[in-house]
Formats: sequence, structure tokens, C-alpha cells
Amino acid sequence: MDIQLATRDYALCISNDTITEPNGGTWVSAAALYLGATEPVNGSWIQALCAQLGITTPVYGSWVIALANHYGVTQPLNGSWWFGIANEACNGLSLAPLANFTSDFTTIEEGDSVQFTDTSTVPAGGSAITDWQWAFTGGTPGAYVGQTPNLVQYSTAGQYEVSLSATNAEGTGTKTVPNYITVLAALVWNTTDVDWNLEESNWATDTTAPAAPVWSSFTTTNDPQPTVNGTAEANSAIEFVINAVTYTTTTNGAGNWTININQDLPGSASPGTDYLGSCTATDGAGNTSAATTATITSLITIQVYEFAMEDTYGDGWNNGWSILQKESSPGSGVWTDVNFNGNPYRFTNGFDAQNDVNRKYYATDNFTTAAIYSGPAGLRYETFDADDPNFPSSSSQDYKGPISRFLDIYPGESYRVISGALGSYGGERIWKLYDNNGTLLYTKTSSANWNPGDIQYIFTS
Repeated sequence: MDIQLATRDYALCISNDTITEPNGGTWVSAAALYLGATEPVNGSWIQALCAQLGITTPVYGSWVIALANHYGVTQPLNGSWWFGIANEACNGLSLAPLANFTSDFTTIEEGDSVQFTDTSTVPAGGSAITDWQWAFTGGTPGAYVGQTPNLVQYSTAGQYEVSLSATNAEGTGTKTVPNYITVLAALVWNTTDVDWNLEESNWATDTTAPAAPVWSSFTTTNDPQPTVNGTAEANSAIEFVINAVTYTTTTNGAGNWTININQDLPGSASPGTDYLGSCTATDGAGNTSAATTATITSLITIQVYEFAMEDTYGDGWNNGWSILQKESSPGSGVWTDVNFNGNPYRFTNGFDAQNDVNRKYYATDNFTTAAIYSGPAGLRYETFDADDPNFPSSSSQDYKGPISRFLDIYPGESYRVISGALGSYGGERIWKLYDNNGTLLYTKTSSANWNPGDIQYIFTS
């Protein structure tokens, strides 16, 4: 089962379908907000979700496993903890279809026709859809039974509602969109003026600029590449400029648009760094709207550190690993594991079949390997890395391991790296810690301090 579908089903089930869309691209944050959370906990929405359920401690360093245990799930289902969570949370709840549809046009002239397409889906575990009921206000025909309706013609100018109900053995789901179809008055030819084409050659040319796009200022926290959403004229071309970078997209039939910022907007501590963005819309006739400007504030409350794992022989860390910990309060001497990105940090030997150059591996990557490995570790670099003067190496067996990102390093806090397991061939292991600016803070070499609990490095962020 796809993890995103599992988290979606979980969010829908705990909210009885009150949640209709992900928040910030994730269903986990949407579920956490529904349960009462207002922001991530330690930079993590899954931890915020757990907090709303009274879960205060991760299991084996994982909040996902802790959430699974909360629902009585003690082992992954079909290889996925989320599959088990969704399956348990949705037990006995609706598996009715999620009705949805699209069309080839949403804005037409009088007398034109529209082709509608069913895009309904069924939650995991639900049976196939067996019945579709369409309703087309103002259209001909006004109703249709079946998955794919014939062309629907609209003869009178106005805005019209479209509705679809999809039914399976578990129930019926309905989607109704008011004002989905806009019908414009048809152009009228001047048949009395024989010189119309000479006197007014541009009589049928659209020269009206669309309305300026709608989008608002917002603050992005600890995410220098946020997503921007807005609205504009349907099917218009959007140009969005921020920090001297231009992004383009097209609005959908409902006039919605999304821009994914893929060049960092470097942030700073409160009040953050402001970036002025400008957005215009251009319609099919080439008319461009006035620009709408707003501000994206990039706020940093945590720092991004990197933990790079290497092995001089190339066979991984042979069952040894390190653990990142944070001191609960200054001078307390109480240390707890940092819960992010596969901690404890392991390096398991395995080739990347894609074999591309200078690749950094993170927990969210999709790997092209002959075997499946969990967490951010488990795959190794090729023998070339343009970022590191030690690679390419003179030895064909020198491989660089994965890099793990610490996304919850708080300024002014105390952290340490300890050994979690001795393993074998500790002298072949190397790890390097880089700070928020990419500066190398420490390099751990040699076989010393690899007994469980040995302190390998202490630092203040």
C-alpha cells in the first residue's frame, strides 16, 4: 500500500471524512491539526499528532511505531507501520467511494458541449464502484447514469452546478461543485455592415486583461522551499517571481494554481527574512494581468546539521552504529535520543543501482536497489564526490556512506554523539559532522570509543 494513501485514509477515518485535503502537502499534519495541534512539536508533525493522543515517548526512537502501538498495532502490516495504523483506525468506518471528476472545459460559450470524466477513488479495503449518478444543472442531458457520460451541451449563459455520486458495496460518496461550468454569451455577427471586416478587424479579439492573481503573505518556518497557492482566471498562465527566480505554472479549470519553490529562500531567526514575491496571470489571448505582490517570510527556529558516514573498506559499519542525543536541560546530565531521520545512524553495505555521481541519501529518498533497506542508511556513495577533496579516492574500495540530516537542532542546546553498538572493524569507520553552514565540526576516526555508551563527541549548537 502506498504510504501517502495510508496516511490519507488514517486522516479521513479519524475525522469521519471532515478532513478533505492534506495540509502543506501531508495528511499527517492535517490529522494533527484536526486533533487540536497548532504547530509541529520539535519540528515534527507526527510528534505533534502523538502529543494530541497523549503519546509522550517514541518507541525504539520512532513516533510512528509509538502511534502504531497506541492503536494496538505491534508489528508492521505488509511491511508498513502506516498500513497497520490506517487499517486499525479505519476498522468499521466508511469504505465508500471518494467521488471526484474532471472535464475538458469549465468555461464555454452558449451552445458548446463539455466532456466529463470520472476520477473517483475507493479507500484501501473498499470494493469497486458499481454505480455512478451524474447531475448537470442547466445542461442537456441534465442527468446521466454510468461512469462516462455523453457530451453535455449548455445553451444558456450562466454558471451551473455539477454533481456526481459514486456507489460501492460499502456506501455512496458524493461530490457537488457549485458554479463549476461557466457559459458565456455567444458572439453575434454584424450581418448588416458589409465592411465590418475592414472597419473593425479586431472585433472578435479578446483584449481584456484577466484579474490580478490572488495570493497572500505568509511565514514559512524551517522550510526554505515552501509551496505557494493562489487563484487566478481559469486556464491562465501564471508567472511568479521571488528572490530573482521566475517560476511558471498554469491554473486548472477551477482557477487554482500552485508553485513549488525549488531555490532556497534563506531564513533567519525571528522575525525572519522577508522576500517580496510578484505574480501575474496571462490568458489564452495573451492579455496579462496587473501584478499581485505579497511577502514570504523565511523563519528559522532550528538548524540543519549533517552526519556523513564513511567506511574505508567499503563494507559498511559491520553492525556498529552511533546515536545523536540532546541534553534535556543545561547541566542536567539527562540525555535523550534525538528522534529524526533514522537515529541511531547506521551504514549498511549495499549498492545504488542508479550509480549517479555526488548523491546524498536522505530518509525520504526512493532508492533503485536490488534489495530494500530501511532508514537513511543502507546505501553507499560511488567512489566520486565533487564536494569532498578525499573523493575520488585512490582505492577502488573507498566508498562514502549516506548523509543524515538533523532537522531539529536548536541553537544554544547541548548535544552529543555516543556509540550505540560496537560491531566489527571499528577502525574502518569514519563519520563527519557538519554545522548549519556546511562547516566541518568534527571527524571521528579510529576504533576508540565504540563500546556501547562511549561518548564520541559533545557539541553546543
